[in-house]
Amino acid sequence: LMVFLSDNGGIIRHGSSNSPLRGEKGEYYEGGIRVPGFFSGGFVERELLRTGTEPYTSKALFHVTDIHATMLKVAGVHADPGEIDGVDQWDAIVEAKDSARGSILHNINSDLFGNAGALRHGDYKLIVESRVSESEIYSYGQSMLQDSDWDMSELSQVIHQKLLRTPGQYCLYNVVKNPSEDESGDCADFEGCTNLYYNEDFAVKRDEMLALWADYVADVPSSTEEWVDDGPLADPAHFGGYWTPWRDESGIPYAIYALADETHHLTLAQHPGQKGEQEKVDMSEAIGSGGQLAAGAKALKGEGDITEDEERRRLESSAGAASAGVIQSAICLVGGVVAGVLGTVATTRRQEQRRRGLF
Repeated sequence: LMVFLSDNGGIIRHGSSNSPLRGEKGEYYEGGIRVPGFFSGGFVERELLRTGTEPYTSKALFHVTDIHATMLKVAGVHADPGEIDGVDQWDAIVEAKDSARGSILHNINSDLFGNAGALRHGDYKLIVESRVSESEIYSYGQSMLQDSDWDMSELSQVIHQKLLRTPGQYCLYNVVKNPSEDESGDCADFEGCTNLYYNEDFAVKRDEMLALWADYVADVPSSTEEWVDDGPLADPAHFGGYWTPWRDESGIPYAIYALADETHHLTLAQHPGQKGEQEKVDMSEAIGSGGQLAAGAKALKGEGDITEDEERRRLESSAGAASAGVIQSAICLVGGVVAGVLGTVATTRRQEQRRRGLF
């Protein structure tokens, strides 16, 4: 059994097309949240034969969380509906039945981000947009924190006063008749090309959707946004130009305690730019030889249960041991030089004393 699906609509400026759907990734229009998907494989064929169903394209309402619940059903695992997100859709798929769900809360933001989101209920979809986007709110909050030290409650109040003092846009579509969320009004059935929110003929449906939305809003927890920007800490410039994990097992950024240059995945240790050429030679010599390093890398890669972090720790441990040996040799060398200097000074002083008749 194979399941194929996308995570969201494409970004138009990157060359994607979500036509005939409206919108793109980051938006609540169907072009941003509705994606194709399919179930395939021998097991599907047998199930379709068992139910006498010809291969077909389903239009049933299906949420990404339903994949998990459906796969549990196929695997014979029982899960109470309240224990997991999603609902089992297997019978709806193989018997071409109606969807096992009647609604989807596509998203709802916290109050700090304007409670923006979208709700699908039956054939209708409500979109609630704040006056500004989430990214604009985040950027504004970041800029404020750079100017002064704000208390989070004060920051929230200022954001609402400056950015969210007026309501955003509301939309109501029949997405079965109007999947493209067209608002041109140029069609025989106006439900197929109209934003119904401001149409008084649909006031009952609008109020029903708003009441459902209000119930969800009442349950939304406060924002846990910490306003932490990891961008500078994760900058590949700290890691030889490569994207790599930038926090340790305790969540502390390597860059904060100056370990960025000491943190290497074994597979990146010999990349140009990761270290200076001479440093790479020194590291190879300290560990053993180029051949030994390569052999060690192959051995590590051959162990399926060795993670990249474990590889890094092994490399650092080997390099640390070699460095300790180099340091010990250097100490011995320095000690010998100092002893030699002291011996020379003592000999010179004795010769001077003899000339003066002290011995």
